[in-house]
Amino acid sequence: FEVCTASDARALMDMHEFLRKRGMPAGTKPARQLSGGDEALWQRLVQHREVEERNNEIHAQHMAGRAVTFGDTIQLRQVKSQMTLGVDIGQAPRMEPLCKRVLLLSQPEAPMTFRILPRYKYLVEGNTACY
Repeated sequence: FEVCTASDARALMDMHEFLRKRGMPAGTKPARQLSGGDEALWQRLVQHREVEERNNEIHAQHMAGRAVTFGDTIQLRQVKSQMTLGVDIGQAPRMEPLCKRVLLLSQPEAPMTFRILPRYKYLVEGNTACY
């Protein structure tokens, strides 16, 4: 896996929420015609998503090659498939409720991020976790 900076996905989650509230399946475009106000809102959400994707790319380029420090929020991406690592919280077994199912996600609905925390007291946020 490669360590990537955590991308922002507020616009993506807003788009999914917009579709869910109108009883439409999640996707990139509404299945049926929208009313005037909803169409304008959908166009703003699409524009916001495009701006967010550009900002995520710029941030990823800026952070490339930088050491990972404690306190960083990261994503893990499999190099070969370019899929991100995620956790399915709905698949917990009865005997071990803290165990979760790990998945590779091609396009997650909401990005799965991990925060690197220090384990021992002499390590603090801001210290280098790996090079």
